[in-house]
Amino acid sequence: MSLERSGPDACGTAFITQIFVAPAVIAAVTAFGLTSALLGDGIWDQASWLALAVPLAVIAFYVSRHSVRSQT
Repeated sequence: MSLERSGPDACGTAFITQIFVAPAVIAAVTAFGLTSALLGDGIWDQASWLALAVPLAVIAFYVSRHSVRSQT
């Protein structure tokens, strides 16, 4: 049995972009939501609610996915 790996992940490390893209996007959406909540009114309040709901939706998705996997 060979333990050698080939390809871009040969050293056991992933690319920085593969690791940090999703958290960076979530952080940017959250920052937009906080900024629009502080500076805007009307439609900006609705935009801030939607933007601040994104991290909660991601958390709910992964928690539900984990609970489904643990039941099987």
